[in-house]
Amino acid sequence: MMRSGLLASLWVVLVVGLLVIGSQSRAIEPTDVLVFSRDPFLLRPRVSLSESYNDNLFSQPNGEGDLITTVSPGFNLQLGKQVGNNLSLDYGFNRHFYLDRSDLNSGEHSFGFRTRIQGKRLLFTGSDSVQLLSSPIGLVTFVSTPQAPVDPGSGAGAGGGGTTPDPIGGDPIPISGGEVITSVGSIGVERSFFSDSYNLGYGISEKTGVYLQGSHFTQDYQEGVVINDINTIRATGGFGYQAFPKTALFGEVFYGQTATTPNFPSSKPPHVEFLGGFLGARGRFTGKLSGSVRVGLESREFSDGTSAPKTPVANLSLDHRFSDKTAFSLTFSRSSDVSIQYSRESYTANVTSLQWTQMLGSSGKWRSSVGGSYGALSFESSGSVQTRDYNQYSANFRLAYQIQLWLSASLGYSHQRIQSSSEGIAEYNVNQIGMSLSVGY
Repeated sequence: MMRSGLLASLWVVLVVGLLVIGSQSRAIEPTDVLVFSRDPFLLRPRVSLSESYNDNLFSQPNGEGDLITTVSPGFNLQLGKQVGNNLSLDYGFNRHFYLDRSDLNSGEHSFGFRTRIQGKRLLFTGSDSVQLLSSPIGLVTFVSTPQAPVDPGSGAGAGGGGTTPDPIGGDPIPISGGEVITSVGSIGVERSFFSDSYNLGYGISEKTGVYLQGSHFTQDYQEGVVINDINTIRATGGFGYQAFPKTALFGEVFYGQTATTPNFPSSKPPHVEFLGGFLGARGRFTGKLSGSVRVGLESREFSDGTSAPKTPVANLSLDHRFSDKTAFSLTFSRSSDVSIQYSRESYTANVTSLQWTQMLGSSGKWRSSVGGSYGALSFESSGSVQTRDYNQYSANFRLAYQIQLWLSASLGYSHQRIQSSSEGIAEYNVNQIGMSLSVGY
C-alpha cells in the first residue's frame, strides 16, 4: 500500500509541476529550464514517467504479471552545430518499481556517444553505446559452486556437506564438497551491452565514393547464468555510385569473427568466422518511396571445423509516404548468428515488420501507429542439441498526443506470441499495456 501511494504521488507531483509551468508561462518559458545553450554547447534535459502492466514477466506458458512504474530522467549534450561537425553525448536512466515483485526493482543506465567530422572529401562518423540492464529476461538457470565450509552452528555440516542458499533466494539445495549447484529462478538478470561503429568515407568524384566500416558488439551476462557471452567484430569495405539524382548503388564485402564465453563451468567454445558481400541500392526511388535494399551471400565456419550456415542474406527497409499525414514502412532481414544458450550452435532468422503511421485531426498533435512483425528462427543441431524452430509474432498500437513542443503523452499496447513445432519447446504469450508522460525537447 505504501509503495502504491508513493508511485501515485510521483504522478501528482509531475502533473502539478507542469500545470504551474503552464500557468506562469508568461514569466517562465519552457526553454528556460529545458534547454541550456552556450555556444558551442547545447544541453537538453528530459524526464518521463510511465505506468505499464505486463501479464507475463518471465515469458512462460502460465505467466506472472505485475504493474510497473518507471521514472526516466536523462539529457543530451551536444558540441557543435546540428549540421556539420559535432559531438553528442546522450544519457538515460530508468528506475523501475514493481507493485508486487519489489525484489525486481532496479535501475538501468544507457549511454550514447556520436561523432561527425566532415572535410572536403572525407566524412567520418562514429556511434558508441553502452547499456547496463537488470530487468527480467525469462526463467533463467543458475550454476554455482559451494563456498568453503562454514561454522556448524550456522546450519551447514563440516567438510562441505549440508546446505547452501539457493542463488535465487529459494529453499536451500543439498550439496556435497565440490558439487555444482543448479537452480532455476524468476529474477532480474544483470547484463551489459556494448556496441561501436565507425565509418570513414572518401569522395572520389561527385558521383563515386569508397568507404571503410568497423564495428564491435558485446553482450555480457552476470556470472553463474547459463547463457554465453557474445563478442563480435566486423570489418567492411565498399563503394557507392550515384546512378540517379536521388538514388545510389553500392557494393561491399565484409569479414568478421564471433566469440562466445560461458558464464558457467564449461570449456570455451570455438569462435565463428564469417565472410560475405552485398549489392544494393539506397535513397529515394520514387517521389513517395525511399529506403534501402541489399542482398548478398554469407559463409560461416567454426574454428574447430563444426558446420555453420552458408546462406543468402538480405536487408530491406522501405518507407512510403502516402500523404503528409499517412506513412507506411516495411522492413525485412535474413541473417545468421550464434546461439547464446548452446555452444557450437548457429541459427538463421527471417524477420518481417510492418508499421502504419497516421496523423489525426488538423492540429497535427495527434499521432497513431499500428504494426506487427513475424520472425522465423531455425537453429541447427549441435551434438546432443536437437534442431529447433521458433515462430515469433508481435503486434503493437500506440496513440500519442503532442500537448506542447516540450510535453507529450502516449498510450500503447503490445502483444508477443512464441510458437514452435519442436518437441519440448514451451509456447507463450506476452501482453503489455502502458501510458507515459514525457517532458523535454
